[in-house]
Amino acid sequence: VNRTDLSSAFGLQYDTTFKLADAYVSVLIARFTEFEEAPVVPFVFMIHDRKTTETYDTFFRKCVDYFPQLVKADNAYIMTDGEEAFSFAIEKYFPKMKMYRDWGHILK
Repeated sequence: VNRTDLSSAFGLQYDTTFKLADAYVSVLIARFTEFEEAPVVPFVFMIHDRKTTETYDTFFRKCVDYFPQLVKADNAYIMTDGEEAFSFAIEKYFPKMKMYRDWGHILK
């Protein structure tokens, strides 16, 4: 992830996508733009019962455990819907990561 020879940045996207029965599903995905097909690959899923700051804090803390190289990566960015709880957790655990709002929510 923190390679300097990549032709482009390493892009992530995070969102709590839908409610499944009595639970929410959150997902962190990656787009590998260095490949011609630019495949999208799911990194981390979480099924949870509430959308709270503590929930998102736990999610991103676990992401650090799974992918510690993302903490120092200079070539990574993340897109979210701009929800405050996501933003706080991302800034806390990935302080170097550039954060952008996704187009779908900007246009709304």
